[in-house]
Amino acid sequence: MRILWLICTACLMHVGVAQKIYVGAKAGGHASSAFIEHTIFNTTMNTTFLPGVNGGVFVRYLPKAGDSFLNSGIQLGVNYVQKGWKQIFLDIENLPAYTARMNYLEIPLEGIGYFGGKNKYFISAGLHLEFLISTDLDSEPVEDNLISDFYTYESSR
Repeated sequence: MRILWLICTACLMHVGVAQKIYVGAKAGGHASSAFIEHTIFNTTMNTTFLPGVNGGVFVRYLPKAGDSFLNSGIQLGVNYVQKGWKQIFLDIENLPAYTARMNYLEIPLEGIGYFGGKNKYFISAGLHLEFLISTDLDSEPVEDNLISDFYTYESSR
């Protein structure tokens, strides 16, 4: 615990002498899907896109720019992301589509390189930690004459 406090204090002291700290928000929409295939057996599935949202906050630390062409910084954030897929059953007309939606908390830690004069261009690379916080799964189809393959998220895996 003492080491954690020491690291946090050192980071805060380093940020205290920083030249530029930016705090921002990001949000948007996207579409996600699942590619479910078996390496040996053929699968009969028709998955399609499911719309979702994402949003979060980030902190970007850029130290004083040097004389070099490429300068560097660091960015840390927290994001909420919805992912999932929709499966359409083609063999039964009245069977509704199955929807699986999963909500994640992402924590990206990225190193940033930036260059340019008046207009800055950024390049980032880093790690993303991702935690599943909740799932919203439709009830599984129970049709006896279901020809399509069916796979869903299983929490025991």
